[in-house]
Amino acid sequence: EDPSEERLKGYRRFAVLWLAAGAQGPSEAEGALADGWLLALEGLQDNDARIQMAARELIRSLRPCDAPRALDPLLLMLLASSSSTRELLDPPRAAHALRLLGSLASSGGGELLLRSSVSPRALSADARWINA
Repeated sequence: EDPSEERLKGYRRFAVLWLAAGAQGPSEAEGALADGWLLALEGLQDNDARIQMAARELIRSLRPCDAPRALDPLLLMLLASSSSTRELLDPPRAAHALRLLGSLASSGGGELLLRSSVSPRALSADARWINA
């Protein structure tokens, strides 16, 4: 089968899994799904228009209760310190997170971002970052 078709199926399967996990409420699986969520957001910038469309469909299907799950991986990426330089901010990682955040906002997630609140998980990461 065509590799791009397999990728498209993978995006669609992940979308179903991510939305179903959100419907179940908070769980330990959220951490595992965070990496997949970041990959799904990267699909917004993919060269394949079908992948871009699948990523946009996922974003448009988000509900207000999904906002913390959608934003936390990006916020945690922005707040993560650099492990290689011991600096408080890792500029390449922060730039990547900001690009993904911009893609999310411009692809139908802007209203979700405006109505969301920061989760306790992201707030605690912020506190650790400030005290580092």
